[in-house]
Amino acid sequence: MQKNQLFISKSKNSNKNNFNKRYQTTNNNNQMNLKKSQKINNNVIKLSPLSLELSPNDLELQKPLSNSIILTKNDKIDENSGEINEDYSLLLNEKLGGGSFGTVYKCINKKTKKEFAAKVESNSNNSLQLNNEYKILKKLENVEGIPKVYLLNQKSNFESIMVYDLLGPNLEDILQFTKIKKFTLKTCYMIFIQILDRLKNIHNLGYIHRDLKPENFLISLHVRDNIIFLIDFGLSKKYIDSNTKSHIAFKKDKPITGTIRYISINTHLTYEQSRRDDIESLLYIILYFFKGELPWDGVKTKTKDEKYEKIKELKMKFKENEDYKNLPYEMKLLFENVYCLEFTEQPNYNVLYNLANKGINNLKNEEINFDNLLDWQKIEFMTEPVFMIQDIKKKKKEEKEKKEIIVDEENLKKENEIINDINNEINNEINNNNIIRKTKTLDKKNSNKLMLNNEKKIRKMSNFFSPIKSRKKSITEK
Repeated sequence: MQKNQLFISKSKNSNKNNFNKRYQTTNNNNQMNLKKSQKINNNVIKLSPLSLELSPNDLELQKPLSNSIILTKNDKIDENSGEINEDYSLLLNEKLGGGSFGTVYKCINKKTKKEFAAKVESNSNNSLQLNNEYKILKKLENVEGIPKVYLLNQKSNFESIMVYDLLGPNLEDILQFTKIKKFTLKTCYMIFIQILDRLKNIHNLGYIHRDLKPENFLISLHVRDNIIFLIDFGLSKKYIDSNTKSHIAFKKDKPITGTIRYISINTHLTYEQSRRDDIESLLYIILYFFKGELPWDGVKTKTKDEKYEKIKELKMKFKENEDYKNLPYEMKLLFENVYCLEFTEQPNYNVLYNLANKGINNLKNEEINFDNLLDWQKIEFMTEPVFMIQDIKKKKKEEKEKKEIIVDEENLKKENEIINDINNEINNEINNNNIIRKTKTLDKKNSNKLMLNNEKKIRKMSNFFSPIKSRKKSITEK
């Protein structure tokens, strides 16, 4: 604001300053967001996307690199191009996902032209989650359904970056592209068997996952491959003590770790997590796939703590719920089995496998044309072919960003109009105040002049009457 605007009265000036400042700040922020959005189209690397067109032989992937590479701090990342070193480059305009602990991009090996996924942890995050995840993935690299990891490096630009196999869409996205927004019972059992196998292998290595959710279940890029991958081990933890080689001790008052919709009841109670909690979380996910929703979805409360408490109560009363009572018999037995597990107890994986397989066999007896295909492998079950989901999501995201840019431009225009109106109002008030000040000054001058003229007249009158008064006095004396 200009200095001459200080002519405005203090209260009005302060209010208008704050109002103007607020809109000016919003204006600057929107301009920054607009530039950031425009950068997507102007200043990033343009790539030819991986072709996912179906053919009689489907999509055949190149062989993965055989050796794992660990880069050092001397390998610098070019912030503009996404270069990591002479072999690898981040595709900065090909963002695959992100969360509170980092962002996932596509990454390319410049020699083989093979595409990978690259998970980047930012400098602002001081945790060592990516380092932890890399170590676990290296131990699991020969396990089916676990993506292979190729490199980990730490930079000044990025705290750490990990490159691993590029996979297809996750099961949450696939679910939203089904016609009925849920999976059939057969597919639910098949998913359960595969993820249970992944958890069994993880548990056998002494780790628990602690962050199971549909977004962490991914399918292969190979359209007819029915393998489901488990990813995101950033929150994973050892349940076997490294020193004693025995199960960790039971503890209370532990912070809640995981996605609130799927965490176990014991996690809600702030108990230390163990293998039983992974299995319980998996069952809640299977329940979600089967029903298309969970009994505690849509809970509305004033605070987050109240919401967590309400969800905990609903989970604890789940066995009394009609949804539970109407579950298929084998699925109810799965819940019963897991609810009975003790903290250090090893889940009976074989019993769980057998229950799920029994459920599938019952369906085989009921269905005439039973097949071993998962729902998303059948075109008639989907609104869009599964291999197009990622491209459709990307297109929708780009359209959303374009709309946001248009909205930002319209908001900027409106805000500029408001700012101009405010400035005009301020300037008018300044001008009015200046006029008043000038008028008062002019009135004062005229008043002084009038007073001076009056004084002169009075003096003249005084001079005129003075001789008369003196004569009257002399006459009176005589």
